[in-house]
Amino acid sequence: MVLPQRWAVRAHRRMNIFRSSHLATTQVYVDRSSASHMVHCEADHRYSGGYMLRQLVLSGCLFASMGATHASERIYTFRWTGFMEYLGAWGDVAVWHPNVTFGGTFRGEDTNSDGFIMLDEISSLIVDTPFPPDFVVGCPPAGVDGIGPTDCKFSAFSYQIGGPLTFSAAYQITTGGYPLYEYSFWPEHSITMYPANLGDGYTYSFVDATTFDISSAVPEPSTYAMLLGGLGLISCAARWRKG
Repeated sequence: MVLPQRWAVRAHRRMNIFRSSHLATTQVYVDRSSASHMVHCEADHRYSGGYMLRQLVLSGCLFASMGATHASERIYTFRWTGFMEYLGAWGDVAVWHPNVTFGGTFRGEDTNSDGFIMLDEISSLIVDTPFPPDFVVGCPPAGVDGIGPTDCKFSAFSYQIGGPLTFSAAYQITTGGYPLYEYSFWPEHSITMYPANLGDGYTYSFVDATTFDISSAVPEPSTYAMLLGGLGLISCAARWRKG
């Protein structure tokens, strides 16, 4: 059977497209052996000249880059400065401490993009006090002869991004099973330290004159992976253009 010439041309073109789409080899993979999760795109397009195939390869690079990167936690450093201490039998003597500071760090992420980082969105909270525990991890067991934090409590946390920070936490410092100090923290209200049979403790109260500062978020290594993933996508596009 002899096909009309135009049918033969169409059949020949379809065969070439079929051949090129099967001979063209494209590899898109993510190297997870390093923290950068670099995206690699390799394509042998000697036999492919189809625009659609090229778009498919670039789409694969895009999805690989997206898969290699993810939203990351950030480390925040915070500090309050200036506290009021109320002394006297009735707490009627107010003493201002302008140079007293209290701060720490926490690691978290606004996973639901509501502008707040809440208790279930943080993975670490450490305050600047003696033998500080990580309140998210919890207190390590204190040895019989050792000294360290015990009896950790952590019940609330809220940070409005660009706004106030508050949390509720407490712990004891013990040695040989005997308590030495007990710390409790309730930012925007008070910070308390009670020694055990070692004299008076203190309660520093937050007042309007207390200043709050929180540093810019420090990118985690996975944040850099997002940048490198984007560079991988650009590299794929440049390679295709050159080809």
